[in-house]
Amino acid sequence: MSCGLNVKDLTRLLLLWLILTVTYALVLFAFRDFELMSLVYHIGLLAIAIYFARSGVELGFRRGNRRYGFLLCAGFLAFLVFRTFLYGGFTKFDLKLDLASFTLVFFAPLTEEIFWRGVILQKMLPHRFDAIVAIFANGALFALMHVPRMLFLSESVFYLISTFLFGVLFAGIFYLSKSSVYYSTIAHSLTNVFSALFA
Repeated sequence: MSCGLNVKDLTRLLLLWLILTVTYALVLFAFRDFELMSLVYHIGLLAIAIYFARSGVELGFRRGNRRYGFLLCAGFLAFLVFRTFLYGGFTKFDLKLDLASFTLVFFAPLTEEIFWRGVILQKMLPHRFDAIVAIFANGALFALMHVPRMLFLSESVFYLISTFLFGVLFAGIFYLSKSSVYYSTIAHSLTNVFSALFA
């Protein structure tokens, strides 16, 4: 599970992410074009991840534990359905076939999972982090990435808290499925679909 990246490289990786995120926030503030800027931001995330990874395995592309991974995804889907009905059921259907939907449902979950779980979480685990601490720290960093959206798209603080909790869940799925980004990406995509279709 551990990959060879030292603390200095992990710091550089997070610093590049911070620069990318601040730049994204400033451009979003200046131009208010969320769809295109979101796509460009996620391309940047993917580029940083690829730069710091030496192989597909270091990006999280491994088979992992297939049975357990699919079981986790099925349980997560059941959780999303239960949560949707608990908060009022299916109230709208608002997902169009456009750039924003492609980014939301496919590209953003894939790039975010490669970056946050495939690269960052794998790099955090060997460096004096207990797995639980690493998972929660990863969820917190994942939530921080969504601050520009909260600031410029008028999301509530509850959005940030729920993003943190979902980040922890995605990190847990990644860890429990033996460091496979496939299953956390499925869970992340399902979350985005439910938030877009049934919010």
